[in-house]
Amino acid sequence: MTVQKDGGASIKVMVRDLNKLTVEGATEAKFGCGIAKPARKIRLAYEAKPDAKLGTLGDVLVVEFP
Repeated sequence: MTVQKDGGASIKVMVRDLNKLTVEGATEAKFGCGIAKPARKIRLAYEAKPDAKLGTLGDVLVVEFP
């Protein structure tokens, strides 16, 4: 998952197992490939596990839609 931070920089994080992902603030969450249109604000909690091969900072634990 690539997320654009406030201020413009992008980060990459990995969703390894959708069954272990907690989603808050949405009655139903659908994740798909590509750019979300319209863009939505989210908050992420992730476990820092940098993966140089994939270029990710860690594994997503929680996605919150404020």
